[in-house]
Amino acid sequence: MKKKVLSALIATMVVGSVTAMAAPAEIEEGKWDVTIGSSFSPNTEDNGYDVDGESGLYGNITYGMDDQWAIQYDYSHYGYGERGWSADGDASEVNVLYKLSPNLNAYAGYVYYGEDYDGEGYDTDGVQIGLQGWYPIADKVDLFGKIGLGNNNQIYEIGATYNFADNWGLDVSYRYAEYQDLNGDDSIDNEFKGVRAGISTTF
Repeated sequence: MKKKVLSALIATMVVGSVTAMAAPAEIEEGKWDVTIGSSFSPNTEDNGYDVDGESGLYGNITYGMDDQWAIQYDYSHYGYGERGWSADGDASEVNVLYKLSPNLNAYAGYVYYGEDYDGEGYDTDGVQIGLQGWYPIADKVDLFGKIGLGNNNQIYEIGATYNFADNWGLDVSYRYAEYQDLNGDDSIDNEFKGVRAGISTTF
């Protein structure tokens, strides 16, 4: 796991942009960035057991408080089940972003993950820090990504946006998220990894 995190961090620094998520955009005062999409049957590990993932909704919204700072909410829903039991999980992040450069933001925030496992509730929460950004690689195509590390979570994502119209983009990415120590038990972790696709817009 540490090798995966280190590799993602190196990739982030190399492209100046590799996180919540979906394609980030430059922070500007009064500017909104909104993304909504779906994950596609992610590979899921629940407490050490590989289970079948189901497609789930994700989205995020970012608002520029000024030209340097922004606030962001990110949401992901996970569904999975196997062998006669089922579970649904919901993850939320509330982050404060700081623009390091036009294409790279640092962030810090709060993370919560909760699941319903056959009628029983499990959850974990904590704080995190990370980087998110993007880099143009062709006309209308941007590479984007994110890495976030917290006391009870690890999240990284890398993908690309095709800007098919002014202020509109189609995002495709690979995302890994792990939520640890559910209900305060260090042996209960949930892990999700797979492809996501969505639509992003700015206004």
